[in-house]
Amino acid sequence: MAILILDAFSGIEDTLLESHTPDIGGTWVKEAGANGIELKAAGGVTSIKIVDGSGEGHYYNDIANNADGYVQIKITDLPTPDGPIGGIKIRRSAFNNYYFLSLHEVSGVALGKVVNGSSSIFATSPTPPAISDVFNLEIIGVNLKVYKNGTQILSGMDNSHITGKFGVWLSNWGYPNSAAFDDFEAGTFIFPVSNTLGYS
Repeated sequence: MAILILDAFSGIEDTLLESHTPDIGGTWVKEAGANGIELKAAGGVTSIKIVDGSGEGHYYNDIANNADGYVQIKITDLPTPDGPIGGIKIRRSAFNNYYFLSLHEVSGVALGKVVNGSSSIFATSPTPPAISDVFNLEIIGVNLKVYKNGTQILSGMDNSHITGKFGVWLSNWGYPNSAAFDDFEAGTFIFPVSNTLGYS
């Protein structure tokens, strides 16, 4: 495993993500038309939350495109009241082309893809995410896997996207408080596959 991006989102509160420098790797780029994401205290640490207001904040890291790899995030706060949380992306070649792991406080976890703006779901898990959960999305070839706290919960196969960048988004559809993420990590694999949390 080779870590390409590592970000604990340490910094001054209210700093927009595009003005924040990751601990390792690249810079954050805000998707056109998306809401902003900023550094905020949550769960006793500095995390990222969507800027006040409704909508979704979508960002990607501008490090070079990768094919096989993983991306992971930790939840440090949940929306109030229950609602959409956000998720992580892999092989993002454009705003409307990527694989995703989507999190929702009521409906649970979904693994899917967006192709030319049209989304489809490969697999779902009804168990709602919780604070301190760590979610990992990985892809090797055409095989996608999702891990929750080290245990595989979803999988899928698809060849729509060959390579791309790593991304993250947060949702806040009219709720007073969005969820918060911390400890973003992304990288490529050195076989045998293993990352810092021991998933394989």
